Amino acid sequence: MFCFSLLLRTEPFIIELERQNKPCLVVSHLSTLRVLLGYFLGIPSDQLSQIDVPQHAVIELVPSPYGWKRTHYPLV
Repeated sequence: MFCFSLLLRTEPFIIELERQNKPCLVVSHLSTLRVLLGYFLGIPSDQLSQIDVPQHAVIELVPSPYGWKRTHYPLV
């Protein structure tokens, strides 16, 4: 339930991210990152709390013809 309200609160930010045509770096709290990943990867809102977001890593999302390609880059 908390993820749905967080999704509603982050909607203006998500719209701005979609408008960008240059790379963007988002540094945020774990729950906000889960909501953003869930939105872009098309994961249902009831499964957002189960998304694995590795700490100490950069997650790259690149648009592709069939959705988004996700790549992890560990910083350790």
